[in-house]
Amino acid sequence: MSITGDSLSSLGTLYLQNGPLAGNIDFFNNLITIDNKGNIIAQKVTTKQLEIDNTDILSASLGSGKIPAGKTTVVIFTTVVDTKSKVFLTPKASTSGQTPYVKAISGEVSFTVSLDKPLTYDLPFDWWIVDSTNKTN
Repeated sequence: MSITGDSLSSLGTLYLQNGPLAGNIDFFNNLITIDNKGNIIAQKVTTKQLEIDNTDILSASLGSGKIPAGKTTVVIFTTVVDTKSKVFLTPKASTSGQTPYVKAISGEVSFTVSLDKPLTYDLPFDWWIVDSTNKTN
């Protein structure tokens, strides 16, 4: 490790708070905090790309589904959804003028995507769950 001027460098991985009793790391007087579970709390995040890890399908916050031809609903199982979650849907084919919507949320289990009338073809869609620390709306 080397410290030169205003730079801290390491040839390998630079570890901060790597002990079993490690606490939070605070940058800029609470403007950015990383807790000991890996959560980052910041005032604003600017990025060129956001990547969501959805390798564990049952706890995914992003995914794809489809309403089968002749049906009006499909249930998407994920443990990250709750009754205050915002679920965003993006149809990937013509909806024949209908709007797919979230009909129901079963907290920490699933959500149901619906159409008013069945289509004669499968309707694929993408979905994304976003939560807020303000759970009142």
